[in-house]
Amino acid sequence: MDQILSVAAILIAAGVQDGSIEMLSIGIIVGYYQILNAGSGYIKKKKVVTKEVLLGLKGSAFYHYFINASDEQLILKYGFTRAVLNDLFEDIKPFYQKYNFWNGKNNAGLHLHKRKRPPRRQKFNHVVVTLLTLYFLKVNGDIGDISCYFGEPPTIISVNINYGLLLLELAMYKNKYGKISWPNQHELEFLCTVSASKYPDLAKYKIWGFIDGFKSPCFRPTCEYKQNAYYSGYVGKHVFNNILLFDCLGRIRFCQLAMPGNCSDSRACSITNYDINTSYYKKVCEIFTNAGYNVLADSAFRLGNGTISTQDFLFENVENPSHFISMRQSAEWGMRICQSYKRIKNKLTADSRKSYLILRVTCHMVNYGAEKGMPNQIRSVFGESFYEHYMLPEDCRFTTWQHTI
Repeated sequence: MDQILSVAAILIAAGVQDGSIEMLSIGIIVGYYQILNAGSGYIKKKKVVTKEVLLGLKGSAFYHYFINASDEQLILKYGFTRAVLNDLFEDIKPFYQKYNFWNGKNNAGLHLHKRKRPPRRQKFNHVVVTLLTLYFLKVNGDIGDISCYFGEPPTIISVNINYGLLLLELAMYKNKYGKISWPNQHELEFLCTVSASKYPDLAKYKIWGFIDGFKSPCFRPTCEYKQNAYYSGYVGKHVFNNILLFDCLGRIRFCQLAMPGNCSDSRACSITNYDINTSYYKKVCEIFTNAGYNVLADSAFRLGNGTISTQDFLFENVENPSHFISMRQSAEWGMRICQSYKRIKNKLTADSRKSYLILRVTCHMVNYGAEKGMPNQIRSVFGESFYEHYMLPEDCRFTTWQHTI
């Protein structure tokens, strides 16, 4: 047994050097946990590698990988390039210094409180907390797998992930790059101009965004009433229903997240959203009444008064009806961007604040990446066409992604 544990430690150290820690076999991982969870007396008596040394080796896997990784590798692991990550660290740092994390009694809730008293020692700094949270969102492994990569016990990893989710939500809520906000009058005019530059024959409809819904899986609740609420007969399982509205530059302008699975897309849009302090239908009807702006949707939504569907155009005499279908496809591109964060495709806990935070922070990260020039199919299609005809106003400029993976 001693030889097995020693070989496991050597192999783990070897895997650390090339950053391939997640490729280790199950047997090596079992050996690692036997060392990690062994008492100090056992470790000294058997003269196996100490817990501190092993944690140091495992921790260096993360640091070694982050320091030497290319932009392509960082995108796959964390979703952003190094330059964008550095900007995100600066946005997170003031909130990390201001707020401490408290998990509540019996894990009853997630709370942040100001650092009025000397806080208990933080396990990670703001850089590691941010990277840990982004890695958690980008992969679909459990906490045990993530703890192997970061080289810390699962309890510490779980606590800091919860802390990171709260910090990212707090930092991005009013951040000009990551916030989810309804466009103002100037932005609506600009977005309509962008869509008209791509499809000039559809300019009269003043389409500025695309709305659609997607379902993310959740665990079956124990409560019978919640089981009925989160079960969707359309997909035959328990799910969340999420509604997202993308503008012509790839930003999420409205989101209704973690709705019960039996709540249809149209019903979800009838419920008051705290971002806009009203429902989607009332808000879109208001801007349609004022200036005639429209959002393109499918037949699952209530049509009219600012929401139009591709079916409406099939009966009209237009030159290229396929343009409506092509424009409608932009909503699917936006959904694929969100689903690149694999965590939302894993089963989450129904009626849980953490599940909502995971979905909400994912939307913030999509907006942050779109404004920072990360790959975005909607922005690349409409933005390139817009550059050919117009010059962007100063307050609406964006960087075009020039790097291909």
